[in-house]
Amino acid sequence: MKRLAAVMLLPTLIFASSISDAQGAVTSGAVFSLTASPSKVSGTTWTNDGTAGGSATLYPLTGSTPAYSAADSSVALNASANQSQYIEGIGSDMTGVNTITAEFVLKIPSTQVNTSSGMVMGWAGSYYSLWMNSGGIGFNTGAGDVYGTSLSGYYDAYHTYTFVMSKTQNDTSQRLYIDGTRINSLTFQGGGSATQTNKSFGSLNKFEIGTYGTNGNFWGTYNIRGFRLYYRELLASEVLNNYNAAFIPTSINLALTSGLNTAVYRAPSTIRATVDVDGKVVFYLRGKKIPGCQSIQSSGGVADCRWPPAVRGLQSITAVVTANGSSKSSAPLLVTIGNRSGKR
Repeated sequence: MKRLAAVMLLPTLIFASSISDAQGAVTSGAVFSLTASPSKVSGTTWTNDGTAGGSATLYPLTGSTPAYSAADSSVALNASANQSQYIEGIGSDMTGVNTITAEFVLKIPSTQVNTSSGMVMGWAGSYYSLWMNSGGIGFNTGAGDVYGTSLSGYYDAYHTYTFVMSKTQNDTSQRLYIDGTRINSLTFQGGGSATQTNKSFGSLNKFEIGTYGTNGNFWGTYNIRGFRLYYRELLASEVLNNYNAAFIPTSINLALTSGLNTAVYRAPSTIRATVDVDGKVVFYLRGKKIPGCQSIQSSGGVADCRWPPAVRGLQSITAVVTANGSSKSSAPLLVTIGNRSGKR
């Protein structure tokens, strides 16, 4: 296999001085900063909020143009067979740049549709890249292997992947973080050896996400919510700040698992909170915490509260989810509590 070209990225970080937004993400100095939203993704254009300006371009080599999905707040690449989709961007001058940081917010499916060797990002031509192969993700070795870590436990859910790429010819100069935590022991996922002798970012400053540079193969399958590119190494604290800022709750919805808006006095019902980011959920009845439902840890975006109503009539239920230092409140769920059967 030829060497591959792929890099992963996330929200925004710093370049010279550290400037943060309200959520704590570092927002100064990102050459490229892409956020999946209907105001940023239109047709073949994905607006770049980084210092390079301009935009990234969404391409289909075959099939349809990648598009924003409101249901998932992401852009899906190569989600079905016979799709050859990628994203291309041109950064600013890389003269003298020896280290970059690339951050992504990605959901990687357990099955790659087009190939088991999916690219994350690479530079124009066959240059230093990031990819997925042999069940792992990491740096291209140039010998058909991945120097990184296993994807086991990360599939089918959103995570942040942060890569520090360096042209220094040693393995310790490379860094990989997942969800803000550094992977301290990188390994060869296919049992190969490190032969990264051509660590070049490309002379055109052009990169492709989802394919092997400009070679038009090794199509990567995943959903992407955010991407950031920096012409320097991010500090560990900055990587963690970006992760926390990317994973704050933005929605919480309530419903009874019965599918009804009615319940029975003293008969247990289950209130289900569905959240977009897992965290601690507190359930309230008329503004007061429901006993036993004061700190429910959600899992897979769901938290359940078992509730035997001790009141009758129309009641208002709310909930609050807290994760990574931020909270989000639900809209009220109105439930009518009636008497038990045979009771007046």
